[in-house]
Order: sequence, then structure tokens, then C-alpha cells
Amino acid sequence: PDAVVAIDPDGRVAVWTPAAAQLLGWPAADAVGRPPPFVPADAPTAYHRLLAEARAGVRVRDARTDVRTGLGRT
Repeated sequence: PDAVVAIDPDGRVAVWTPAAAQLLGWPAADAVGRPPPFVPADAPTAYHRLLAEARAGVRVRDARTDVRTGLGRT
């Protein structure tokens, strides 16, 4: 199964599949309704740029960016 994460317009996790939990290391209960836990605290610029584009009406598909796992790895 694919890991799927969807972010709402306010920047909170709206969808977090079981495969996302397995791949990224956080259960859905720790992710849904909150800012995504995988955005590295020291490098959030790509995430925030993508979020700003989505808020401006730009369709964001297949976005790629560095992430941090539940074990702290990027």
C-alpha cells in the first residue's frame, strides 16, 4: 500500500494512512489534526513554500521534500 498524507489549507494533517504511519514512524493519532510531524524543524522552507502555493490555488501534485521520521532520521 502507498503512504498517503494529505494536508488541509490550514497546514494540518487531514489524511494519514496506515502505510504513512509505518513509513514515517508516527501513528495517525499523533498526526491527524496537527501540523505534519515530518517537517524538519531546521528546514521547513520547502514545506511552507508548497503550502503557500496550495493556498494560492496552485495545484500541488506529487510534491517531494525532505522529511524527518519518528526516529529523527531525514
